[in-house]
Parts: sequence; structure tokens; C-alpha cells
Amino acid sequence: MKTISIKVPAMLLKAAILSQASRDVRYYLNGIHIDKENGRVCGTNGHALFVGNDESFSSFEESMIVRISGTIPARAVDAHFVKINEGCGYIYFTGASKKPVEAVNGCQVRCFYDVLEGKFPDVDKIIKGKELVAVDHIGINPGYLDLLNKISKCVGACGCSMIFRGKHEAVEFKLMNSNYDCHYVVMPMRL
Repeated sequence: MKTISIKVPAMLLKAAILSQASRDVRYYLNGIHIDKENGRVCGTNGHALFVGNDESFSSFEESMIVRISGTIPARAVDAHFVKINEGCGYIYFTGASKKPVEAVNGCQVRCFYDVLEGKFPDVDKIIKGKELVAVDHIGINPGYLDLLNKISKCVGACGCSMIFRGKHEAVEFKLMNSNYDCHYVVMPMRL
């Protein structure tokens, strides 16, 4: 069997994983979406959404929802997906020196992934759907702003711009990052 490895930015995977659901009955939200057609990775819990764009995601054979088991190491710069069988595989990581990231015991750090069946929400409908509208007030769950802070640190963003489309529509945060085009979208709360 020929092993094919696809390299993607580890920081975008980390950010998408931070946004995914855990133990949600909508099982397809318990993974991240690798969108081959649009060259991006997405993660959502149904209330907040992260989208990270990078052409390397177009290298996958097809778009898929993957659930990653394990922790992406802090030193990881690149994540290399290796397919084992149909629907599963592992990910190994390389650091800034392009050498594999190793644990303290000298073993190469790996995570496993499996493919989830289902249809991921239409991300473009959420992001590009409505025209810009000024608002005088809007309700946002502060926990999602805390998550925005963690994601910003993860992708190395130095700040963000906020885009409003009305007080009953999602608020989009465009993360200011020189390396990647990243968006974080939060659904408003009723006041």
C-alpha cells in the first residue's frame, strides 16, 4: 500500500478543533470539516464557527468531516494526514525545523482520525449571506468571546475586525493574521 501524506498548517487544525462540538447529538458537529473545494477547514458547535483558509486543504481526495483523537502538540507547525484505510488514518506533526515532533520518551507524536458521515452546515450561507447593517446593541455569549481569544492566540492573530449584519444575524470576526484568512462567526443571543 502506497502511503500518501497531506501537509496542512497545524494551527488551523487546532483552531477548528477548539470550535467543534463535543458529544453533540448532531454527530457531524463533533468533528472538523475539511473542505477540499474551497481550500479550508471549519469547526462549529452550532453557535460559533471557525473558518481557516489555506490552499493545502485542496490537496485532499475529497471533502470530509474528521474527528481527531489526541492532542496537537504546541510545537507543531505542520500536520501530516496519512490515510490507513477508507475512513481512518493518523496525523503526525513536524516543527519549525521540519523534523517530526517527539514526546519526552523520544516517540513521534501522533493523533488518529476517523471520518464522520453527515452533511456539514453551509458555511458560505452563514458568512456571505446578508448585507452589512449597523446595530445599536447585540447580545453575545461571553464564553464565545473567550473562545475567540483562544483561537486568535492559536492562529497568531494580532486583533480582529467585527462585521455586523443586524441584531438577529451572526456577528463575523475577521482575524487579522498575515499568514491565513481566518473568520470566526458567533450567533447572537436574544436580549
